[in-house]
Amino acid sequence: MKVGDIVQQVCRYSGEKIPRSTSVITAVYDWPGNEQMDLLLFHNLHTGMPQRMGRQYQEHYEVVIPCKQDQ
Repeated sequence: MKVGDIVQQVCRYSGEKIPRSTSVITAVYDWPGNEQMDLLLFHNLHTGMPQRMGRQYQEHYEVVIPCKQDQ
């Protein structure tokens, strides 16, 4: 995963993407065996506003739109 990727949270039990969990990665920490990242959640269900989320585990998310790198 890399900064700028659009991701969705994945249910640990069913493996399905969780609706309304769409976020953009703002920072990546590739620590071996403990890969984490910071996210900006596009739509918080309680406030309706974007919400910053720090240090989420990469294994709990799946990339839905990869970031396009400038060439």
